[in-house]
Amino acid sequence: MNDKTVSRSRLKKYLWRLAFAKTSTDQARKACEFIIKNMPALDGATYEVLVNGIFVLYSRPFGSNSGVGCLPKKFGSFNNCRLQNTHEMILLARNRFVAHTDPTYKYCDENGEGKDEFLKLELIVSFGA
Repeated sequence: MNDKTVSRSRLKKYLWRLAFAKTSTDQARKACEFIIKNMPALDGATYEVLVNGIFVLYSRPFGSNSGVGCLPKKFGSFNNCRLQNTHEMILLARNRFVAHTDPTYKYCDENGEGKDEFLKLELIVSFGA
């Protein structure tokens, strides 16, 4: 392989990652909008399935993605502390509770004390933050 071929291949993978991220995050946003619009009518099971889908869809671009890799780290870094915390919470929730089960994970309260209970996650959606 020559340098031009390698460069072209890297560019194609980078563009694929960006398009994949846009599609995945758009789908997650639409699920959030659906929850907001229909919240009073949603039962607990439907809400849980939608939130799990949001966690998975949002997190997909930040995973390894079979040979094309994940988004560059800059796409997971936010200057706004609230956005950074939300990003990290969604990735943690996806990895610990939705896509993989980790029964050994312990929730720590605000004092750093471990709790032997499952962490309950509440999705708070905010647009334009």
